[in-house]
Amino acid sequence: MKKSKSFMLPYDTLSYSVAVFTFLFALCFLIACFITIEKLPDTVPLHWSEQGGFDRWGDKSELIPLPIISMAIAAIALPSSVLLIRKSFNGFAYFVNGVSIFSTLITIFAFLLMVSPVI
Repeated sequence: MKKSKSFMLPYDTLSYSVAVFTFLFALCFLIACFITIEKLPDTVPLHWSEQGGFDRWGDKSELIPLPIISMAIAAIALPSSVLLIRKSFNGFAYFVNGVSIFSTLITIFAFLLMVSPVI
């Protein structure tokens, strides 16, 4: 008589949850940016100087690369971290996800600095 195997998740679910969270975090930022960019005036600040003021203004379409860059990093980090988890390198997977979260937080900070004077 065959012994039936119990159902177990084959890999660490926490590692997968972190990987999916980082991707969804960047995706939410991408959606929020496109909603916000539509409501901004045509001219927005794009560069701030060391004195604390803005020294370059430009079209609001120049803000579009910010969320796209963080989404691209998250899109690379998700399959990379899944591969690392499957190979039992959870520490490296957490590092890749940390880089993705950090880059998304930095772009959120930059985006908020650029749109705060016009909101």
